[in-house]
Amino acid sequence: MGQRLEHMDLLKCFAIFSVLLGHATEQLSGGLFWDHPVWEFIYSYHMPLFMFVCGFFFPSSLKRGYGEMAIGKLRQLGLPSLTAYAIACVIMLAAGVTAIADLCEWSFAGFMNCVWFLKCLLFCYLLMHPLCRWLRIDWVAALLATVLVINNRPNR
Repeated sequence: MGQRLEHMDLLKCFAIFSVLLGHATEQLSGGLFWDHPVWEFIYSYHMPLFMFVCGFFFPSSLKRGYGEMAIGKLRQLGLPSLTAYAIACVIMLAAGVTAIADLCEWSFAGFMNCVWFLKCLLFCYLLMHPLCRWLRIDWVAALLATVLVINNRPNR
C-alpha cells in the first residue's frame, strides 16, 4: 500500500464541506437559492472537483482486472446508490410524495436521480477501464468515451 497523500485528503474534505454548504444554502434560502452567490460559486466547482479527485485515483483501478475492478466498484458505488434509492423510495412513498411508477422510471426523474453522481462515476469506471487498457493512450480513451456518451444520450 502506498503512502497516504494528505493534500488529497484535505481536497476531499474541502469538496465534502462545499457540497454540505451548497445544500445548506439551498435549504436555508427559502427556495431562492438559484441566484444566491454562495450557491452559484459552490455549484461552479464542486462536482468537477469531485470527479477530478476520483480521476486522480483511477490509475490504481487499471492495476486490477476488469472483473475484479467492476465487482469492487459495484460494491463501493453501486451498493450505496441502491441503498440510498431504496431508502428514498420508502420515505417518499410513506409521505405520499410520489407514485411508485415515477420511482421506477429509468430516468433522472426516477432511479437515476437519487445519488446520481455515484451512478455516473460507476459508469465512468466501467467504461474507461477497458478503453484505457485497449487503447493505451489515456486522452484518446477519454475522447472516445466522451463521444460515445454524447452520441448515445437520450433526446429530451
